Amino acid sequence: MVILLLSLFPGRIHLAPGDSIPLFLEKGLRCEVEPGWLGAVKNGVFYAGLKEGAGIIRISGEEEEIIFVRVDKNAPPLILPPVIRLGKGERVRLKLSREEEVLRWRVIPPYLGEVRDGVFFAEEEGEGRIVAITEKGISQAKVEVGRIDFRVRIFPKISRIMVGDEVRFRIEPFGEKVKWWVYPEKRGEILPGGIFRARCPGRCLVQVVVERDGKKGVGEALVHVREERVKIIPGGAFLKVGEAKKFMAVAGGSRVKCRWRVIPEEGVTFKNGVFIPEKKGIYALVAYPEEKELRPGIAVCVVDVPPELRIFPDSVKIGRDEEVRFRVSESERVLWKVIPSQAGTITPDGVFHPGDWEGKAKIIGVLFRGRLPVKWGFSKLTIHQGQSFDF
Repeated sequence: MVILLLSLFPGRIHLAPGDSIPLFLEKGLRCEVEPGWLGAVKNGVFYAGLKEGAGIIRISGEEEEIIFVRVDKNAPPLILPPVIRLGKGERVRLKLSREEEVLRWRVIPPYLGEVRDGVFFAEEEGEGRIVAITEKGISQAKVEVGRIDFRVRIFPKISRIMVGDEVRFRIEPFGEKVKWWVYPEKRGEILPGGIFRARCPGRCLVQVVVERDGKKGVGEALVHVREERVKIIPGGAFLKVGEAKKFMAVAGGSRVKCRWRVIPEEGVTFKNGVFIPEKKGIYALVAYPEEKELRPGIAVCVVDVPPELRIFPDSVKIGRDEEVRFRVSESERVLWKVIPSQAGTITPDGVFHPGDWEGKAKIIGVLFRGRLPVKWGFSKLTIHQGQSFDF
């Protein structure tokens, strides 16, 4: 029986029938598996049943957490050893429970060390995870470098803020030495007093290491950073000449008043949000909001024009907890779109982050020369469920 230790973070477990996974839980928490035939939690360990299926583990205490569970024979292999404890400067060889090529290793947070040729080299004291990304999904093992004596509670545990905003974290217990970390660093910065300043949209891990009376403790929190801009629904469309399409602009879940512009203006009728092309071409629809604190939104309509822009990679399969960067061979500005939009988000520089979605999607790239859209292309994307580390 192979065992994997997971940190309690909103996430997902994917394992094979009959396997078991200890849940890294605080004492006094109650666990309930729904549906009951999927498995059971005993003494903090989840035991998967022999039937394939999906459900949740509901964890109740001061707050309620949910871990999504999938049990099937196509689960990714587990990392061995599942719990790694070693000292600073030491190393350990990692392997998988089944033969599978590791596409990429990650250490979260990165300051703990790195994996080279299947060997983890510990560089700094702390606690985190080692992640193996394979074709079947994501596997992870818990890692402790040095001695971790106690857990640090961070408040708030989960935050949702806008780019440019701040959140102040409180910790219990406090200590003589307190050190903060953010991963990935590009999401924002955290000051010594526990104030996080958001810089870039996405998710990030905030970790604190506390030294108190000669002992060391670690705690974690999750931050969702969002950027408020007008969203055009739908974000894009493929149309025939003369085919009408209705568009609307929203922000924060509500419709907003905007000044619309179609680029190019020739060969199209646009009135009351209805777009009707009169000739072939690529058109950009820009919505300029009346509220100055909102950023403009943009949608693209392709009318009877074949793809001519080559996007790299042209086809990719990733887990919901990975990211992938798309690029083109030409140097002009590219607008990126995800179809369907619920499949995830993509940054202006082509970095795609999956959403709560599984299945097939497309990444659309539109090449602009000045303000004029001139070429478009697409990449095929398949998103599969892996065990989540949420960052």
